[in-house]
Amino acid sequence: MEKRKLFFTTGCQEWIFMVEILRNRINIYKRDEDISDDEYDNIFRKFDPKKWASKYTKCVYAIGNYDKVFIPDGSKNSDRVYKGDPQYIGNSILIKVKNDKYIIITNTILRFELGNDEICEFDSPIIANDCNNPVGIGKKNIYSFDSHNILYKKMDKNSDNYWENKNKEKELAYEEINVENQSEDNSGDE
Repeated sequence: MEKRKLFFTTGCQEWIFMVEILRNRINIYKRDEDISDDEYDNIFRKFDPKKWASKYTKCVYAIGNYDKVFIPDGSKNSDRVYKGDPQYIGNSILIKVKNDKYIIITNTILRFELGNDEICEFDSPIIANDCNNPVGIGKKNIYSFDSHNILYKKMDKNSDNYWENKNKEKELAYEEINVENQSEDNSGDE
């Protein structure tokens, strides 16, 4: 059996997707049904990936081949104490599919192209209300991702805080992947 890694992406106090990473494939699942408050307290408040995985049964998207996967620990730039906390590792996942094509999985799935840049570092610190704040650092630009927006600006390497610099932010074009009516048969195999 092929070794797999499971991660759960978040959207402000709720785990949205389960991402299964295999050597040659990535499968993205969501819960097929809502869970009760009791189940949430018993399963989701206590980090137990096996119990969590049993609730994520609907494969909504799949990626065949990919070049690189960025899995943040959820806290590198955070003043909170989540560094290394298993439930926040992989709270957002960035996948370099090939060349300049990327997919980011947070509480949505966005596909985008960078053109003449390449993301070298990726982090997703947990901020207020247990929300993630994914950020990618490219060779030329820094990227800020949220559920329906990708902003970028030229890097100022003289600044201690890459995002807080004088350069104007711009919006990057992306495609949101609709997972509501996907099934394993029509998943978006890249």
